[in-house]
Amino acid sequence: RHSMHGDSRHVDTVNRLLRASSLPWFEMLYLWTTQGVLSDPHNEFFVRANENSNEVDFWHERYEVVLSRVPTGILDTALIQPAFNVGKGINFIRKCLQDSTWSMELDTADDAQPTKPGTAHKAKALGYFFDQTLNRNNKLETTLTQATAIVHSHILESLRANHNLLDHLFGIKQFLFMGQGDFFSALMDGLHAEFNGAKRQSAIYKHSLLSIVESALRNTNAKYLPANV
Repeated sequence: RHSMHGDSRHVDTVNRLLRASSLPWFEMLYLWTTQGVLSDPHNEFFVRANENSNEVDFWHERYEVVLSRVPTGILDTALIQPAFNVGKGINFIRKCLQDSTWSMELDTADDAQPTKPGTAHKAKALGYFFDQTLNRNNKLETTLTQATAIVHSHILESLRANHNLLDHLFGIKQFLFMGQGDFFSALMDGLHAEFNGAKRQSAIYKHSLLSIVESALRNTNAKYLPANV
């Protein structure tokens, strides 16, 4: 409201105060979206970490957005989710893909004017500062778009090259989508015999079912699938 005041001197004063007071917040945003670092000692940043999550649910449960912590008039709400995903992606690369040495290099909006050395100058060149026009902070939007592309590209390439993504997708096709017909026939025959032979449900044991699955794998063409599937 104050930034839309009719008195230009009033507006200038408000904008100066916002610009200065928002510097620590934009520093937190910079660290999160360029290094994946959640530096929030006073619980005021819009990203919150769930310390009780495990690696299996890392992508969905490790971090969450707290909308009540998004400062009004400081950040365009359209940039909240992209900023959140970039930081989460960086942490996914380091924790789940075990690529702890990976880092991201971002180009400034204007490569013709190299930035001065130092984090503060780099952050400003990338758009991490208060812009009274808010919805026209093209530098920050461009930076987050670039960071999103870099992070997602690295995740996909790492999954392909280092974590056998295509082999796992092939395995899903063969087993979950029933592409491996002889395996399913052997599995169903084994399960049918086990269930028919059991007098009650409590007589069906986990180790017996696992033995049937292993037998179906050994005695069909499924044994020729890649070892990591």
